[in-house]
Amino acid sequence: MAWEHTVFTTRRADEAQLQNAGTCPLAAVPAEGKVADYFLYVLQLGDGRMLVGVTNDPHSRMNDEYSGEGPTFTEQYGVAGLVSVQELGEMSYAMAAERADMKTLELMCKYSYHWVRGGRWQMDADDDVLQALSAQRTAIEDHYRIRIATLIA
Repeated sequence: MAWEHTVFTTRRADEAQLQNAGTCPLAAVPAEGKVADYFLYVLQLGDGRMLVGVTNDPHSRMNDEYSGEGPTFTEQYGVAGLVSVQELGEMSYAMAAERADMKTLELMCKYSYHWVRGGRWQMDADDDVLQALSAQRTAIEDHYRIRIATLIA
């Protein structure tokens, strides 16, 4: 399955999008219960996959992602562009991570688990993602109201 999103942004456009998202003066990785103003972002990786993440410092995070100092995925595959960034508002990291899980599952439903990583499913190998989704079947179906069959079709 080819990546269906055909409009890729340049780094300059990505930076402009982040300028409109605002900034947060709090630490980049707060403690689990600490409240901060969080942002949800979706990156297009160099191999065609999407990566979903959350941060409370989008400017610093994007600098890390583009320089290859971010998570293993951006270091290994590079960043082709920023697909979207959304301000989530003030919440705990746990709540922001929950939103990343929801967005990851939403994109998996649309594009397949082969093409999306993020939240609890940041494994590189498709088989590992499939195994994790299967192991969490009941929780995903009960909590998110998403049928696993939809994700793995």
